[in-house]
Amino acid sequence: MFNTPILFLVFNRPELTRVVMERIRLMKPKFLYVAADGPRHLNQEDEENCKKVRDIVQSTIDWPCELNTLYRDENLGCGKAVSEAISWFFNDVEYGIIIEDDCLPSISFFRYCEESLEKYQGHSNVMHIGGLNWIESNTENLNESIYFSRYPSIWGWATWRRAWKKYDFKITNLDSYSNLKSIIHVSKNNLELDYHLKTFNSVRDGEVDTWDYQWVYSLFVNRGVCISPAVNLVSNIGFGDKGTHTKEIDDQLANREARELTMMLFPDEIKVDETLDELVSRVKFQKPKKSSDQVNSILKRKLSLAKSMFKNDDFSLSIAKVKALLRSRSGDKVHLIISCFPKSASTFLTKTISETLGLEYVFFTPSFHRVEQEIHEIELLKYLNTDTVTHQHFKANSNNIKILKEYGMKPVVLVRNLYDAIVSFRDHCLKETTNAWSMAYINAPQYKALSMEKQFDFIIDLVVPWYLNFYLSWKNAYKDFRIQPLIINYNEVISKPEEVIETILLYAYGIRKKVVISVPGEDTRFNVGETGRGMKILSKPQIKRIESLMEYYPEEDFSDITK
Repeated sequence: MFNTPILFLVFNRPELTRVVMERIRLMKPKFLYVAADGPRHLNQEDEENCKKVRDIVQSTIDWPCELNTLYRDENLGCGKAVSEAISWFFNDVEYGIIIEDDCLPSISFFRYCEESLEKYQGHSNVMHIGGLNWIESNTENLNESIYFSRYPSIWGWATWRRAWKKYDFKITNLDSYSNLKSIIHVSKNNLELDYHLKTFNSVRDGEVDTWDYQWVYSLFVNRGVCISPAVNLVSNIGFGDKGTHTKEIDDQLANREARELTMMLFPDEIKVDETLDELVSRVKFQKPKKSSDQVNSILKRKLSLAKSMFKNDDFSLSIAKVKALLRSRSGDKVHLIISCFPKSASTFLTKTISETLGLEYVFFTPSFHRVEQEIHEIELLKYLNTDTVTHQHFKANSNNIKILKEYGMKPVVLVRNLYDAIVSFRDHCLKETTNAWSMAYINAPQYKALSMEKQFDFIIDLVVPWYLNFYLSWKNAYKDFRIQPLIINYNEVISKPEEVIETILLYAYGIRKKVVISVPGEDTRFNVGETGRGMKILSKPQIKRIESLMEYYPEEDFSDITK
């Protein structure tokens, strides 16, 4: 008798159900939970097969067991049916094993899960036990039976109620700095990061009906540790036309041998094996390089642009720069670009990055005199062979995003508590030039002659709408332009500048570098940095007017700039 509870997830594939159910029968679990989604609407074949599946489950049980069933009459789809079934399971048990109808485990898989569940039950950072091994040839000779990883596999797996409580079906707060930071630090390179951000956004936006990406997301943002076996313990026998997400029958992971573990030996400490995870990342996320035709097409467009922009005496230089960029595939040079709130410590951050990392401090805009600080490609071309960092006040729009994508630059967006930013904006207008702002026409003598209350009213009425438009353009950048910004708050920059810079490097270029801050010497424009002074200085009616502007966007979350 096997005492660890098992959840068996089935739907409409009788033959696969029969095979996997026979394997479960060999273990004779004392507690068996079976969940089945209902037939799809007006699908006669589904109705017949769903009934066959449930009959097979019932007829196969010939041992004494406590059977619990969750049989749906209507079809919920892959996402809700599976996730709600797992929640139903963990409402009743503290820990257990989850097997889908196309996952055929070896006999030792069950003991591997049982012993791992018992051993690591009290270790809250360990959240997942997977049966699949992606890199078996590199792990089969390990001294232990398992290794620790950041990557979960869900073709036969186990977990605890304590871990499943952190499951986030809706992928909430994906854009938050702390969650993006966790995803960035898990990812081994930019290809992997792009994959995660694309899939997480697609699931959040309802473009993909699934449940498993949400579990991966929950593990990543909670820094969960996963247990992986030294040899592969599960064979996916469901590849083919009837598979929901496993259509390709010749996939390298289809029908892999499920092997047996001869003994269970655990490592002395819980520590993710970064070397093995690097291999997993290569297997799962590596893509082929661009073809020569793709590169030549890009080169032709860039050369045409350069010819139209530069005078004859500069043209040969511009061609050389464009060729150099494409030869290196943008990989040899770093171009960090920060789109920022005014008065968000952007000069401090940018100059700190410049001096600490040795990047040239530049701008990709030709002028600052009452113009929107859009990215100008002609200015960017001047610095193609130079490692650069820049900060500009530009929104997410089609032109800026097009340039960012074509040059392989990822947007870092720096924001601040809006109320504090308003107070700092006024400070700037009283002490420094005002003709650089495009948000509103500011006549310095006239502005300074206003009362303090009117000065704040001026900013609230004429400048704050720009702040809100800026923030919302980036908050919705993935939905509008399929690009994921890294939104960072002023407080993170001030309190943890080293960590912020390390995260920016990972996000933008996949560069893992320990940063030791070299504090910039002068002209950082870093004035009074007291957090919360906006709410102390602004009047209640002024705060209410700011809130009333946000009320025009009832579906939007402004917490990044109001807390």
